[in-house]
Amino acid sequence: MGLLVVIDGSKALYAGVKKVFGDYCLIQRCQLHKRRNVTEYLPKDKRGLYDKKILRAFSATDKKEGIYGIKTIVKELEHDHPDAAKSLEEGLEEMFTVIDLKLPSLLTKTLTNCTQPIPIQLNLCFL
Repeated sequence: MGLLVVIDGSKALYAGVKKVFGDYCLIQRCQLHKRRNVTEYLPKDKRGLYDKKILRAFSATDKKEGIYGIKTIVKELEHDHPDAAKSLEEGLEEMFTVIDLKLPSLLTKTLTNCTQPIPIQLNLCFL
């Protein structure tokens, strides 16, 4: 049995979870928090456009496809908005953890955009 932990972008929280649970847990970073954090680095007139682009990439049903979409956006942002690009790229693998679990779509959507803790026990097998 394993543990799925859904967290925001806190580096201290990430480090604490890894220290306590190590390889016995999977970490899913909250995509909603990521979208909010990234768009805060952008001018107001560009926030909506990039939020939609990021949401489209996060809506991928395949991890590789989603990561490719995010990396494409990072390249767009690097020159004029390097802080937004850096924020978007940070923790990229953990943005798509739940997709690999092949859970029902509603549960996947809930777990990738979790802004409040939800008490759910999942029995995960690590192969």
